[in-house]
Amino acid sequence: MIKDFEDVCDKIKDTLQIELPALLNAINSEKGVTAPTDPLYLHNPVRYYLGGKSVDLQLQEAKPVCVIAPLPTVMEATDIQRGFAHEFESLEVRINARGNTEETVFRLLMRYGRAVKDVLRRNFHSGFFQEYEIVKSAEIQRADWDIGKVGDVFAGVYAVTIRVQLVQI
Repeated sequence: MIKDFEDVCDKIKDTLQIELPALLNAINSEKGVTAPTDPLYLHNPVRYYLGGKSVDLQLQEAKPVCVIAPLPTVMEATDIQRGFAHEFESLEVRINARGNTEETVFRLLMRYGRAVKDVLRRNFHSGFFQEYEIVKSAEIQRADWDIGKVGDVFAGVYAVTIRVQLVQI
């Protein structure tokens, strides 16, 4: 049962854990990348967790980490006469990658981003939340990536921002 924004974040985390591995395998097959030693192989995230910017600390790891990060952007519109409030909350789904070249990291991030967005689109459209009165809508607002050099390797983060509209009765 979804009662608040924390529950929405948990639901997104759980769904990514269940569905992302199969989609990453499908993308690997589509791109002809079958060996885990291939630099363009999409590894399953080693961890999924709720957090903030701590994904930056994970860039040293060879395997990806998926972070569901609530953002401090709450807007509220209250209708006192009707007895409810609309809250708009945002979160980011971040996944990291690293490789020996900037191009490798860029390709990995594009593929991880594609997989994350596909899972979100299939599962978190407004209709998905119909059984939960509290969630009025959910939409992907933007996607972005950042790549830099960490020691002798390149590392990057792909982030998808989602806006969720909650109704508090």
